[in-house]
Amino acid sequence: MKLTAAPEATQSMTCTPAPPWTWGLLQAAWFVLPVLPGIGTVGFGVVMLATWRQQWRQLLGDRQLWGWGLLSLWLMISASFAAQPGEAWLGLANLIPFFLLLAALRVLLRSPAQLRRLAWLGLYAALPVVGLGLGQVLFGWTTPSFWYTLLGWRLVAGGNPSGRMASSFMYANLLAFYLAIVWTLGLGLAANQWQIWRQQQRGGRLLLVILASLAAIALALVLTHSRNAWLLATVTTLAFAIYEGWSLLLLAVVTGIGTVAWAAFLPQWGGQVLRPWLPKFIWARLSGDLFPHRYAAELRATQWQFAWQMARDRPWLGWGLRNFSPLYKAQWDFWLGHPHNLYLMVLAEAGWPTLLGLCGLVGSCIAPVVLTLKRWSPRDRRTVFSYLLAFGGVMAFNCLDVTLFDLRSNLIGWLLLGAIAGLGKALKSPAAAISPPAPEQ
Repeated sequence: MKLTAAPEATQSMTCTPAPPWTWGLLQAAWFVLPVLPGIGTVGFGVVMLATWRQQWRQLLGDRQLWGWGLLSLWLMISASFAAQPGEAWLGLANLIPFFLLLAALRVLLRSPAQLRRLAWLGLYAALPVVGLGLGQVLFGWTTPSFWYTLLGWRLVAGGNPSGRMASSFMYANLLAFYLAIVWTLGLGLAANQWQIWRQQQRGGRLLLVILASLAAIALALVLTHSRNAWLLATVTTLAFAIYEGWSLLLLAVVTGIGTVAWAAFLPQWGGQVLRPWLPKFIWARLSGDLFPHRYAAELRATQWQFAWQMARDRPWLGWGLRNFSPLYKAQWDFWLGHPHNLYLMVLAEAGWPTLLGLCGLVGSCIAPVVLTLKRWSPRDRRTVFSYLLAFGGVMAFNCLDVTLFDLRSNLIGWLLLGAIAGLGKALKSPAAAISPPAPEQ
């Protein structure tokens, strides 16, 4: 592909054939989603319907969309033969509408400038969420009874579960997932702003704003007590430190990881001496000492073994979406919403063809961008890299948890994939223009 210089604003306008107002509505929906989930979700829905209405010919001509269509058909067949078909058909609502949203986002999001805009909005939108969470765990803030009916969430004094920040999300792990994604996108903004300040000696105040926001998000992440999110945020920070060559940050992160891991997992080799110097809820949470006595049905190993056995019994069509919970309860007399692993859940509930098809289609969205990452200008490359890391975080987080059933978390994952897929589609378009390497602006 021939690389041609083009201003970002012009690039965004050229590569976005959807109705102009949909881009503004998408930004507004993304910004309000964490605190006003109902309004944000409706905004996403309107964007999807408007894009489909105007671009349906282009969308239906997209070969990748036909792949998602075939996957949807297979899911319907699986639901028809499910152990509990009613539950399985309801489960389709967690997937098929988002396939349509993905197709619309591929048309709407076509440039790194748009991705940067969404990252900024995400960073700012996270601050009131952090503020609510701090009030919840530090000052016992709670909300009146009508709040849930009005906004779809409530503040529980002390957190949910108790002692773990949940803020405007239903559960601490869901908040942690959201914060970890915003943290990753914020790192991309910080890297770009750092280069602007270092090369041009301007934008220092804006850099301080980003760093202060990231510090607040980091504090909130710690207070969620989510090991998954801690690991995700640490890995993405390490990735950025290596990518940018930030040796001091790399040293600080590795030293911190080593110290905490030593205290948590090697008490007999000197870790016991470190424990009084570290917050107990961190090393005890990692080592398992914080919750030492747990019922066997609560353990991930038990859940994963059960899901794997389900997959072995019905490898082609699975047992049906949303069928894991009733089957698990029948076996263990313990209600569990999901097996804490998205891939095993899909395998157990929809079979091998669904899992392989889903992974293949997601891979086809990501591969064109990964393979052309070096072609972008340094500024754009950092932005794209942050989105790839963030979506990689979505996939990694779902190895130990499932975000599919929370509407906001599910939307975040599909928005990230749609942003990446849109860049990939733009790369294949004759009108696509990629800025060549140039000084930061």
